[in-house]
Amino acid sequence: MEIKDLMGLKESAVEVKYTSIRDIIKIPLTRQNQKTFSFIASAISDDETRIFLHGVLLQHNYMIATDGRRMHVYMGEEFEYTTFGIAKPHIDKVSATCKFYDAQFPRFQRVIPEISENGKTENLKYYKCHGICQFIYNLSKHGFVFNDTYLKDLVKYSSEWCAYFTEVEYAVVFESMGNVPKVYAVIMPIKVSDA
Repeated sequence: MEIKDLMGLKESAVEVKYTSIRDIIKIPLTRQNQKTFSFIASAISDDETRIFLHGVLLQHNYMIATDGRRMHVYMGEEFEYTTFGIAKPHIDKVSATCKFYDAQFPRFQRVIPEISENGKTENLKYYKCHGICQFIYNLSKHGFVFNDTYLKDLVKYSSEWCAYFTEVEYAVVFESMGNVPKVYAVIMPIKVSDA
């Protein structure tokens, strides 16, 4: 999976199929995919007024969760779903029990920044770092400031990330590197006034 795969997800008119509100599935987890599933689920919203963001979207071979300020995405063959929709997961060491509920998941494609077919745009910049501190320092030189909780979730998953960005007003796409299944985190920076 590469950054162009994420762009393909943006461009596709993904039809989300929903299940019965009563469906519950149990997904067996290995140690590694438990870590991946937990990372994706860490982006689930805890805002009681946003019920449609209280779960993970399971669709074909990808899963997505968002709280409205960040979005975590996994696309791959490790999880193949036969039941689709929005599910509230309960994750333990050996499985994820997912209870589906009736809600419309937001059009997540809108928040994925534009990157052209060849993976480049005129203003696209990227950093690849092995240490999150150096990484954040490099991004801060361009005016980016992020919620600490979001950064801690990145560090828990992997110490190696690549970031793609254009301007401070737009989301930054973080791509995991190293010996972990590839995931993406699309994170909106905090707006800081120049006052």
